[in-house]
Amino acid sequence: DLVLGNNEYELTSFRQMAQVWPQTTLHGYMGRVCIGGKVICFTHLPWDAHKEAATGKYDAVFYGHTHKAEVSMLGNTILANPGEIQGRSGKCSFAVYDTETNKVTLIPI
Repeated sequence: DLVLGNNEYELTSFRQMAQVWPQTTLHGYMGRVCIGGKVICFTHLPWDAHKEAATGKYDAVFYGHTHKAEVSMLGNTILANPGEIQGRSGKCSFAVYDTETNKVTLIPI
């Protein structure tokens, strides 16, 4: 599953990917899925993520854009940025979301 964000110029490639790999879903600018009984939202922009988390409709909301790894709570909703893998900021990380414990773990690499 993927969303757009600062990469709209790759939309054609993303659409081709989604056709080649049927397990891949291109959601546009915001994705919503239910996994392990948890309702999850993901988007690129932090302000959109904060807005969605504030609704209280989700167990977790994930975002990117800032490349800064962080996890917080907004009401009962986890709000998390997994950071970045590419190393632009000098700190590489990703996140693992455990639907059974409803916890996000940031993993530095």
